[in-house]
Amino acid sequence: MNVVDLNTLASPLTLEDAQAIAAADSVRADLADARVLYALGIAHAMGKRAIVTGGALPYDDASAPAGEAVLPFAALFAHAAVLKGVVDAAAIEPPVRDYLAAHGILSARDLERLDLDALAAAPSIGRTALRRFVRELAKSERYPDAEKLKEFLVRRGIFV
Repeated sequence: MNVVDLNTLASPLTLEDAQAIAAADSVRADLADARVLYALGIAHAMGKRAIVTGGALPYDDASAPAGEAVLPFAALFAHAAVLKGVVDAAAIEPPVRDYLAAHGILSARDLERLDLDALAAAPSIGRTALRRFVRELAKSERYPDAEKLKEFLVRRGIFV
């Protein structure tokens, strides 16, 4: 398997670096070095598998060596910016962010699949985290079913 270590590439990336990523089966990146994020985005656009190390690794993969995680790109980027432009990122606490990422709720378009009752019932999501998120969601006016959201807020005693 051909693996390209993104931390060894030039900054800024060269044509040869992009060709190396294109020829690779997967890429490896140490997230402790923020310069790799651009190359990671290029690898994502090319459909490459990512093996990441360093930083906080929010997912665990038994197939990865100790200290590493194999992340699907959707989960990797969702962990950084769930629902960017819809909800203030500071209002999305890690348990809510992880829930949304795990359920593929990554953009405003995905909100139509968000089951608010299932979100509220998730054992990892506390009342405060839930309140902060749904308040911001209501303020954004981007939830596709305003009446359903309003009913959920009233039933849960959450005031916007």
